[in-house]
Amino acid sequence: MNRQNTIKFFIVFNDTFSRLLYHQYLVKIGFKNNILIENAEDCISKLDLEPDVIFMDCGMAPLSGLEALKVIKETYPDIHVLLLECPNKKHVMQQAMDHGATAIIPKGDHDLDMLRDAVENIVATKVKPRKRQMAQYPILLPNS
Repeated sequence: MNRQNTIKFFIVFNDTFSRLLYHQYLVKIGFKNNILIENAEDCISKLDLEPDVIFMDCGMAPLSGLEALKVIKETYPDIHVLLLECPNKKHVMQQAMDHGATAIIPKGDHDLDMLRDAVENIVATKVKPRKRQMAQYPILLPNS
């Protein structure tokens, strides 16, 4: 089986156009096992579906991608999280890296190329799938 087909993506954007755009792009480059999700709260509630990669917008509300990243990495530390962020928000980008983001992809003309590169790096370093262990403490969402 093609390794691309074994990688499960969550594509998490509150904007329908963006969800579909990134889904279509991932399919075009060979990644067809995609679950499209409308917001960070739904993403967190579906973590039991065990995605390999979560690609999400950092600027969602009420729960931001950065806040979701913290929850995801506390409960499933080996899930790769790619965040799309405005390049002028360097402090947010640094916080995301500090909390375990696999990559920060700046919004702009080259975001698709950067997404492809990040995904190719994940595929190249992924030795074999591991059974994920959920952390032994509950998921706590920040107050809105």
